[in-house]
Amino acid sequence: MHRMFSNKKGFTLSEVMVTAVVFLLFAMSVLGMLIMGMRYLNKADADIAAQQNCRDILDVMTSELRQAAPCPDPGQGSNPARGYIAIDPPVGSTSVPLPNKNNTKSTDLLEFTEPNYSNFDPSDPDFDHTNPSNYQKIKYEVTGNKVLTREVTTYNTDGSVNTTDSAEVAVTQNGQIGFDVVWQSNKVFDVTVSTEESGKHYNGTAKVFVLVE
Repeated sequence: MHRMFSNKKGFTLSEVMVTAVVFLLFAMSVLGMLIMGMRYLNKADADIAAQQNCRDILDVMTSELRQAAPCPDPGQGSNPARGYIAIDPPVGSTSVPLPNKNNTKSTDLLEFTEPNYSNFDPSDPDFDHTNPSNYQKIKYEVTGNKVLTREVTTYNTDGSVNTTDSAEVAVTQNGQIGFDVVWQSNKVFDVTVSTEESGKHYNGTAKVFVLVE
């Protein structure tokens, strides 16, 4: 009977160690590329978020500012005048409260009046354009460089405050929000919005024409 002997040998310790080191280096390089890819995607997401935030804020503010209408309420008793009549020194009848001819630039604060369409109906024979309940005040304000809020105030017929509601328009966690509104004339305003997210800055500018007399 003949016995079969095998000459096959196993891996030596040095071969196993070399293979393990090569595999580890390969895995680390792949992991490094994955981490770089994730960082790039996160940065791209932050860039898109900041850019979109800038566009959205600019669109919301300018579209509503175009609807601004002067409130000629002269005030009654202890209730102050609302709208442009409240501005001292006096300004034109198409002015918004802030900014205006006397304060031509406002940073992170915009105030104007617009029709309160729940009451505003010039076709009504009894319509009184001086009645403050026909208008509502809109206030856009940035707090802490991170939150933009929109506040709506409605009035009763005697000029007293009826309701005040506030809602967040935009919020950033890792960046900043800001805006400037510059008065050019009673009917023309320049609005500039700036946003920053994770070190990336964006600016948007629009010229707004207020057409309501």
